[in-house]
Amino acid sequence: MSVQFPDQESLSDRNKGLVLAVSSSIFIGASFIVKKKGLRAAGATGIRAGSTPDRAVVTVVMHGHDKMSRVYIAYDAGSGGYSYLSKPLWWAGMVTMIVGEIANFAAYAFAPAILVTPLGALSIIVRYVRQLRFFLVLAMA
Repeated sequence: MSVQFPDQESLSDRNKGLVLAVSSSIFIGASFIVKKKGLRAAGATGIRAGSTPDRAVVTVVMHGHDKMSRVYIAYDAGSGGYSYLSKPLWWAGMVTMIVGEIANFAAYAFAPAILVTPLGALSIIVRYVRQLRFFLVLAMA
């Protein structure tokens, strides 16, 4: 019975896949934190999605007519439920997530799925590191 050792090339590919999978988890986990900060900043200044926006009343005089009509104009999307789209912090989080997903996709090219898939759980750990601080404060109190 002989023991087969993997060749250097396959170890190198696995290492690349491992690095890509770990970096993917870090990017994806961080993106949730950054996007949430962007959403909170948008919520502090804009109208929340699902709420009824205030209406502005504009009086319009029709050309050639004596009649006046009122037109109700709702605020545009920049000040409405999509105000987060104007926040650079939210976009930074989205770009970070895209980079993480691309790294995750590339990791599958270099390493087997049995190695890459469990490392996806690291993004959950990274995402909740911020909340871990809260639990440590409670435990020490």
